[in-house]
Amino acid sequence: MYYETKQLYGAFLRIYSFAYQNYSGYMNRSHLLSLLFAGALVCPAATITLTGTDSSRGMNLNYGVNGNNSVSYAGAIRITITGVPAGTVNGLAFCVDLFTSIGLGSYATTLQEPSTVPNGERVAWLLQNVLGDVDTAREGAGLQLAIWDIVHDNGDGLTAGAVRRHSAPNSNDQAAYGFAATYLALSAGQSSTAGTVYRNVSFQGVPAQTLMGADTVVPNPEPGTWVMLGLGAGLIGLAQVRIRRAG
Repeated sequence: MYYETKQLYGAFLRIYSFAYQNYSGYMNRSHLLSLLFAGALVCPAATITLTGTDSSRGMNLNYGVNGNNSVSYAGAIRITITGVPAGTVNGLAFCVDLFTSIGLGSYATTLQEPSTVPNGERVAWLLQNVLGDVDTAREGAGLQLAIWDIVHDNGDGLTAGAVRRHSAPNSNDQAAYGFAATYLALSAGQSSTAGTVYRNVSFQGVPAQTLMGADTVVPNPEPGTWVMLGLGAGLIGLAQVRIRRAG
């Protein structure tokens, strides 16, 4: 977030300097600043809404994390994306950030490629090639567990690393572990660039869990792109006025 803001601020300064040096005879400083901030205000943002968990592709799972027993929902999450060129997109997503929490509701989101997550293209391959055949809670939990192991432990299995088996699993847990092992084996050496990573933050600016979905959702242009396009069009118009006056 800091890096993107710094880039945008730098773009503002460069465009302002160019415009003021070349068009100060036609626009004063307040007009130029108004043009810059107007460009910023039209920058659209995407919103992700977590509408619920999918009980047919997920369940409460007992597992181990960092040497401790833990239990949480593991599986598909139903999401709705708005504020993108496609309009409204409904789909499923899985957690790719075990150590950050999220709840049902709406968040601001930045859409990114799978490669922005550690081993994300391997996860994307699973979502493209396995998710369509997942139709039970145990399979969905196993897929989520495999994704956590791939992202956080490089897919080293459930007997090593941060993500492991629970010390006293029940029969549903055992079944999910079996599916996770199968998905880890299937995805070894595989990759895909399809799918979307959702980098989420609350509307109060608090980071929320990152998710990944199988659908490739095209994002709106970055804020800096909108500003550059809007100001570029305005500067072209000013150049035409300048040429006519010079003529």
